[in-house]
Amino acid sequence: MARIARGTKLLMGDAPATGIEVFAPVAELTSIGLPSFGAGTVDVTNYDSTSEEFISTGIQEHGEFEVEGNWMPSNATHDGTAGLLAVAKSGEARNFKIEVPAGANGGQKLTLPFKAFVTFAPQAGGPKDPLKFKANFRPTGPIAPTLASS
Repeated sequence: MARIARGTKLLMGDAPATGIEVFAPVAELTSIGLPSFGAGTVDVTNYDSTSEEFISTGIQEHGEFEVEGNWMPSNATHDGTAGLLAVAKSGEARNFKIEVPAGANGGQKLTLPFKAFVTFAPQAGGPKDPLKFKANFRPTGPIAPTLASS
């Protein structure tokens, strides 16, 4: 049975120098993409090939994905001090989690922990539109999804 995405959250780690990392939900998201999963491939097509040929690298690759939201420049999860804008400007990868709730059908909660580089693009709309942003995530390293009963 299909599930509604309402309640899905993107959580951003606080990148502590020492101690336990604390994750905070990124505010005002309107769309959350999910990373793709698959092994990398190498093109081995040659002059004797009758069609393209590929072999697997055996290395997991996770595609880039995007989130969108209402931009609140002074919000701690959006700003240039500790928010997504700051992470993008730092050029460093940060720990994140996406949590998809179990839903009303008794399903299981899905958690996707990952580390990613971020690009952040604020957007101004028309005179009646809210400020918006798009953030692009490029995962680095493994993503190990977990399912848990609610």
